[in-house]
Amino acid sequence: MVRTFIAVKVSDSVRESLTNLIGDLGDSGADVKWVAPENLHLTMKFLGNVLETKIDEVAAAVSRACEGISRFGISLEGVGAFPSIRRPKVVWVGVIKGKDVLINLNKNIEAELEPIGFERERRRFSPHLTIGRLRREGRPGDLADRLSMEFNGGECIVDSVYVMKSTLTPKGPIYEELKHATLKHN
Repeated sequence: MVRTFIAVKVSDSVRESLTNLIGDLGDSGADVKWVAPENLHLTMKFLGNVLETKIDEVAAAVSRACEGISRFGISLEGVGAFPSIRRPKVVWVGVIKGKDVLINLNKNIEAELEPIGFERERRRFSPHLTIGRLRREGRPGDLADRLSMEFNGGECIVDSVYVMKSTLTPKGPIYEELKHATLKHN
């Protein structure tokens, strides 16, 4: 079994902006497990444990989902938390530019994966990039106040969608690209 998810990667410059933001938020006193810089990405769909023999089928479905979609730009702006800023469990950065394309791409991915055995997500897809998860509820420190700060993470081009493997280790997850689908060049 392979712990699998579908993702969009960000550029090195965006990754650097996000790493700086994590540094700024890191001394808030909150007990947060921050995402390692090399692991920063936008999750399009988490699949969970997938039979290794089914990975090629997943990759083919992702390729079909990408047909007809041209490469596009995204911009990351704003910081927030799920379920709310006052009761943060997941800290995220929002997507402004490219949000509609990501939503459409997610619909395509869901539609292509359902016939091969992956249930559609019940919650509406909200494009965001997770940067941290609180380890324990009730210890947000002054994180809530910091989450209302303005943040502009820059822009990058999305030209591929990736099928990723996640290996959980005591030091955190290790992500590995298994396959990818390239978007059309205009």
